[in-house]
Amino acid sequence: MLRMTWGRLRRQRGRTLAVLAGILTAVTGFVVLTGSVSTQQARLTSFVQANSVGAYDILVRPAGSESEPERNSDLVRGNFLAGQYGGIGLAQWHRIQQLTGVRTAAPVAMLGYVPIGMTADVDVTAQVDPSLQQQLIKVSRSWLTDRGLTKIDDPGADYVYVTRNPVIWPTFVGTQDGSVFLNSSIEYIYQGRKVHIPADSCGTEPAPGGQGTVGVLVGTGVPVEALPDGTFRPICAAIGNTAVTATDRFSVANRSDFLVAHLGADGGFTIDHPFPGQQPVSSKRLDVLVNWNVMVQLAAIDPTAEDALVGLDSATERGSALADAMKPALGQSSAGVRGGASATVPVVLSDDSGLDEQLASTSGRIEGDLSGVYEQTAAAATAYAGASEASGAGHTTLDVQSVYASTVRQQPLVKYSGSYDQDSSAMVATLNPRYVAQEPTYHANADGSLSAVDLGAPNQNTWNIATYGESADVPAYVTDDAFRSVSVKGDTPGVSNAVEGVAVGTFNPAELKQFSSLSAVAMETFQSTSAAGADAASRQSLGGRSLTGNSSPGSYVATPPQLLTTMDALPYILDTGDPSTTAPISEIQVKVADVTGVDQRSRNRVAAVAAEIRKDTGLQVDIVAGSSPSPVTVRLPAGNHGRPALTLAELWSREGVAVALISAVDRKSLFLFVLVLIVCILFVGNAVSSSVRSRRNELAVLACLGWRSRRIALLVLGEVLLVALAAGVAGGVLARPLGAALGLHVGLVRAALAIPVALSVALAAAVKPAIGAGRTHPGAGLTPDVVAARRRRGGNVSGIRTLAWTAAGRTRWRTAAAVLALTLGIGATALLVCIEAAFHTAASQSLLADAVGVKVRGADVVAAVLTLTLAIAATADVLYLGIVERLGELASLRAAGWRDADIRRLVLWEGALISALGAVFGGLLGLAGTRLLLGEVPAAVYPALVVLGPLGFAATGAACLAPARLAARAPIARTLSEC
Repeated sequence: MLRMTWGRLRRQRGRTLAVLAGILTAVTGFVVLTGSVSTQQARLTSFVQANSVGAYDILVRPAGSESEPERNSDLVRGNFLAGQYGGIGLAQWHRIQQLTGVRTAAPVAMLGYVPIGMTADVDVTAQVDPSLQQQLIKVSRSWLTDRGLTKIDDPGADYVYVTRNPVIWPTFVGTQDGSVFLNSSIEYIYQGRKVHIPADSCGTEPAPGGQGTVGVLVGTGVPVEALPDGTFRPICAAIGNTAVTATDRFSVANRSDFLVAHLGADGGFTIDHPFPGQQPVSSKRLDVLVNWNVMVQLAAIDPTAEDALVGLDSATERGSALADAMKPALGQSSAGVRGGASATVPVVLSDDSGLDEQLASTSGRIEGDLSGVYEQTAAAATAYAGASEASGAGHTTLDVQSVYASTVRQQPLVKYSGSYDQDSSAMVATLNPRYVAQEPTYHANADGSLSAVDLGAPNQNTWNIATYGESADVPAYVTDDAFRSVSVKGDTPGVSNAVEGVAVGTFNPAELKQFSSLSAVAMETFQSTSAAGADAASRQSLGGRSLTGNSSPGSYVATPPQLLTTMDALPYILDTGDPSTTAPISEIQVKVADVTGVDQRSRNRVAAVAAEIRKDTGLQVDIVAGSSPSPVTVRLPAGNHGRPALTLAELWSREGVAVALISAVDRKSLFLFVLVLIVCILFVGNAVSSSVRSRRNELAVLACLGWRSRRIALLVLGEVLLVALAAGVAGGVLARPLGAALGLHVGLVRAALAIPVALSVALAAAVKPAIGAGRTHPGAGLTPDVVAARRRRGGNVSGIRTLAWTAAGRTRWRTAAAVLALTLGIGATALLVCIEAAFHTAASQSLLADAVGVKVRGADVVAAVLTLTLAIAATADVLYLGIVERLGELASLRAAGWRDADIRRLVLWEGALISALGAVFGGLLGLAGTRLLLGEVPAAVYPALVVLGPLGFAATGAACLAPARLAARAPIARTLSEC
């Protein structure tokens, strides 16, 4: 039998080589592909492990603080910390610290926004005309934010009155305490003699206590100009606004500032800021100091815990880091910690403002009557607000970070002593009163996105806090629509302490310990959330950058805290009536001991600690170990200062991503192995079945000669196994160099698996055809395969297309086999696409999942191409044998006058029918398999099927070209004689 088998294989070299090539392709592809998946699985597991360690493992928040979008999607909202003020008690924090397994428990207490005074230098020297005796320079201001999309024209302006006339600067006299004059009075000295300037020269104001009026210049000085006619006139516009009210905070007058500069004969300028203890400053350049005060976030931390998490101490740039030993201090007149006391608390200042703000200024000379400078500020500002500027205006644009960095560099630092009198000289900001802004609210849209609710512009009374007595300290951005409701804390007289934040050092957030961006947890203590454009229009509007916050506490994106103080400072800052007093902590970031990633042991430790925290405290507990930033689509309505509506991809933290990824990789590998094996068996089974059909006469003769069914079956099976053995050996030899060429490691053991895999596939595919061959009755095998003629209803067949489809119907079992092959091929490929979609669904479209998806997509493409190629090859084989069996019929048509082109068209139309049916049924099979596998059909499957269907149709049609050519070129006479 062995000699007969070998002889048969030799005589049918074409068929043998076709089966050999099919098994070889299937087995080699299987070995290399499974090797790829195994290698990939190990690499991805290692990759996920390496990118699943974040700054902390568990996030503890106040009970009930989880929003609905978070609850529905296992998310932790980006920027949540800025809207959470208190909710966790100090005792709860200490209980968490003492739990077994807790390595670090770092609390953060958000306290609100406080203003910091800054000034920006605008050089207006070029706008001064040296030939003029008197002139007024106006500096108009526009404030930009939202990456330049929001532009707010300031109603006020900065004015510099420049005169060549002598200027008498006020001299403050009185009792001096350090650099401050107490009980001071004002004198004017000109050419060695006193000049009397009546106190009511610039008007009057209500006297203290409401009894009568007093002159505005009592205790307040303004420069006095000595005019050529010998008179002296106070430049009253320089007095500033001494009475700021909430109702006119954004008026032209209250947003304007007037300075006076004397232009000397040498071309230099002398400018004065008339405060006690300060002297006029001389310079060759005329710089206008524009008030640019920003709102910064204040938070209290535990310095030791924060250093353990992110290395806060090592990020110190100047001065010293915060330390638990730095205790707040009360002033000498303070009776206790709470209630109207004066206190200092240590703070460290971030080098990074975290703000998106720009100042665009236009400076020019005003022409016309300048007598308004002798009026009070309100009248002067109104008079010149709409005045036109002379030609040659200068334009300057400054970014907030440069001004902020300069302010931080110049900020005096102290070696904190805990003494109010010694430390207050390094005050960076007053910490009461403070603005607090709640978290935004959202509407859920039908497409799964969120729409942030626009609350409109806050009431002007909200900004009734004046820093250093200047109304211009309120940033212009607060006039834009808010997404967070804003209120004031710490503004109750007799209850709120006057707390000064004393700078002990500065830190650089970029120098903190860095973790993988693929598994970043919310670190809003030091960095802002990312909110980039989610569509092309928004990305273009934002210039490809992320939306960032500004000095408005109500803006959508909140800045990270720029001021950090200690937990010991909380009793000094919070009011006795503030609910946050008893539970001041906003969140606790917990690092669990001995956690190395998302391996089972580490997951168990984190879960056990989280359960203990939940049980012990009743707080909201989120396991963020193994989480990853996930884009959430948020829609912002247009602002009222030019910003268009934006669609943002805001990064929220999705929990459990790393574990889901590892599980998905395991399931994906299993499905991939099974599908490739199924298609291999399908291909070999089709090849063997076709071979048996082509040898039916030969096998029938053997049966007539006395061969038993078992022997015939073994003959067929032996041929297939012999070919499979050769294919397995060749596949094992080819697998290693092919794997090396693809950058994959295929070991000797895996390469050797090609032989048993080939034999197993061949055995599974050939058993049924072999048994069928043995059971075939000899008479049936020797009888020609004739299909009974059927009368077609409705008339004769007309046209090649109709005849082709009729012929396919006559040989319906062969047609069904070809359709089945293509159906399974397209269906299996569609199922591969579904596995890919399921993988990303399980991974939940996070940054970590996207990174992994890029790494696994290559193997999926190879698997899909291999699967579809084998299916199309099996279909082409069935069609080829069908044409061989019908060569006599086709030769008869040619003898009757059909042209070669007609025969080709007939075969191609038959192939088109099979292709169309296979594509449709394959798509339906893919959908059914997807629903069975996943319980749903992901949206990604439909476009994949739209591509797969036409692709399978076109590829199968192309596979029909060879049979069509055979049918059209076979010799007519010899073909008819052999039938």
